[in-house]
Amino acid sequence: MTNQQRGLKTLTKWMTIIAILTSNVYALPYGGTNISALTSKISTENIGTLIGDHLNKKTVYVQPGSKKFQGKFYLTNGGIDCQDLFNLRKLTYRMPTEEEFSKIVENNQTYSPAFASSVGVTAKNLNLSKKIVDAKFKVLKYIEDHKNEYGLYAAAKSELELARSEAKSIRGDINQLNNDLINNLTLANSEDEKYQLRSQHKTSLQAMVMGQRSIQSKVTLAAQKYHTALVGWAPYKDQFAWLSNIESNLAQSFERIQSLAEGSLIRSEKLIQLLERKVVGYASASYSLGVESEIATLHNRMRDAGINDYSLRPLPVFNVRLNPGVTKKINKMKDAGIGVDYQLISYHFPYNTQMLVSTAEEFKTIPVKIQKEFGEQEELRFLMSDLDGSFGGSQSFEIPVTQGAICGYAKSKQRHYNYTDNRGNRMGRTVNQTVYESPAANQAVFIQNVALRYHFYEKSDPIAGKCRLDISKMDRPQKVSS
Repeated sequence: MTNQQRGLKTLTKWMTIIAILTSNVYALPYGGTNISALTSKISTENIGTLIGDHLNKKTVYVQPGSKKFQGKFYLTNGGIDCQDLFNLRKLTYRMPTEEEFSKIVENNQTYSPAFASSVGVTAKNLNLSKKIVDAKFKVLKYIEDHKNEYGLYAAAKSELELARSEAKSIRGDINQLNNDLINNLTLANSEDEKYQLRSQHKTSLQAMVMGQRSIQSKVTLAAQKYHTALVGWAPYKDQFAWLSNIESNLAQSFERIQSLAEGSLIRSEKLIQLLERKVVGYASASYSLGVESEIATLHNRMRDAGINDYSLRPLPVFNVRLNPGVTKKINKMKDAGIGVDYQLISYHFPYNTQMLVSTAEEFKTIPVKIQKEFGEQEELRFLMSDLDGSFGGSQSFEIPVTQGAICGYAKSKQRHYNYTDNRGNRMGRTVNQTVYESPAANQAVFIQNVALRYHFYEKSDPIAGKCRLDISKMDRPQKVSS
């Protein structure tokens, strides 16, 4: 070997390495496991998704699915008494048939507050309504017969009122400017500052005074035009006022009658609300991700099918979280002295609120502030517990149920009436009648949708990877002779 440095001769070559990634093996749920030998022989109706085990083909996991939980209703506060509420609703909202309508109106009967308010007053006062219409037409005809005089008078009067409004506004601005000067002079710290304030005030005041003079000229000119127009309208002014007063008095008479009918309806509805808002019970329901009932159902179906060599397990979920839109209701409110105290408040849980995963009850705190009395705030806390210690995800909901909900729901029904009085005055009107229907048997009084997300481990399929090694780009060892 010579002292000359010689590099090792290398051959540039691409090498391809195929690697299969492996790891320690544990029994895990595996969606690729064929469990048709079981599912083809039994029904999976009302059961969550079934997943096989990647090692033991006879082990099947039951995944939580969409479920409905039947809650309970508890009577409180002396129970339910619908009869008084039924009677009051009927007396308030009943409406006559088309055949009964004419007799009720002609005999001036007080049928119900809803009838009087919606159509009764109008039907019983058709002649008064006709007089109001006739008086209105007389006013309009009088204006039409003297439209030139009235038009000039109305335009001049409007112009004068506008000019006077502008004059009043600028007087207010000048007064405010003077008051501001007095206040600022009081707070000034030096004579130089006071001098500047007076100088600025003088400049502003001069501009305002010039504007005031211009507006006053407009007022004077408008007043002259108004007096000229008033002279032309004067011969007709008193007759116009007399006709207008007749129309106004007739309209006010009708409005007073209608107002009395509407007031009676409002008072009756307040009594109804008082009885409807009485809390007579509580509806409560709870949910759980537990699949024990589903597993028991599957065991029974397997037994009936003669299958006894499968092991059923709940899918081991974790990291259970609420989805957006789930509400927590806190009940506490004063109910007019006739029911329990409760208050119905809805809070929306933040996205990804994590649920408790343990076997014991525990209060969880989430980042939502509740406004309390005297300006105090505290974080919203809710009680969460597991019905099965193997995983989390259970909660209860409760809501007060009022007597109004139990004793029927309000619906709207249309009625149409035609009527002609003894003077030949006619009317036709369609009105909405409030009717109540009793709730159907076993009807839900409280529905709470709960959307949950959770994680679980599942065996994945083998992963194949490729890599290439370029030897020419590696460090080259060198040999040096001495």
